[in-house]
Amino acid sequence: ATSSTMAAARHSYEFANLCGTVYRQGNLVFHPDGNSLFSPVGNRVSCFDLVRSRCFTFPFEARRNIARLALSPDGVVLLAIDDEGSVLLANVKRRVVVAHLNLKQRVADAKFSPDGKWVAFAIGRLVQVWATPALERSFTPFALHHTLGGHGEDVICLNWSADSLFICSGGRDMTVIVHSVHSLPGYKPPSLTGHRSSVKAAFFDSSGDTIFVVTREGKLSEWELSDRPDVSKK
Repeated sequence: ATSSTMAAARHSYEFANLCGTVYRQGNLVFHPDGNSLFSPVGNRVSCFDLVRSRCFTFPFEARRNIARLALSPDGVVLLAIDDEGSVLLANVKRRVVVAHLNLKQRVADAKFSPDGKWVAFAIGRLVQVWATPALERSFTPFALHHTLGGHGEDVICLNWSADSLFICSGGRDMTVIVHSVHSLPGYKPPSLTGHRSSVKAAFFDSSGDTIFVVTREGKLSEWELSDRPDVSKK
């Protein structure tokens, strides 16, 4: 009877938190409400409650150290991507993994679109746009929408326009390319060149008519859109 009681007690334990492990690599992501911060810790993800001064670690773990995090605009879907391009899709509220995706290459950046319908990955010289999976379990939760190219070297960063119709990607080739998420007749993605070092960050303003570019040497460039493509049908 004593052995049975001890066995039952052992099985009643659940993973609660990870202590003694520090931040190593990867990006930090704020919850949309600004009250929580998500951070990769080795091959796990920790969440810090900035209001109550508490933290917890998600019970799932990646096969290797996590290199990138991406959080959906509603704060419900979390993507954790490891060094080898394996993606874990987690339900933040339930703290469980819902789906897996193997991109087979290291991911330099990953971002959800502002409308939450798409997620873009910077993989090598390409940008892949996938439809955001539903949180219900299915055999094929991820669906590839578009693969965007044009860079001569690896893509380092990417960002979305506020209307979720365009992506700007910056690479080691010192170039920023403005991609359309959907196929537009006659649209040729413009290349913003003239930078003297690799692009570390590129951002649209709220209107989508201006792009700000930050290079490795710390220079900030401002690019203005002179002719916006017609996307009224999309």
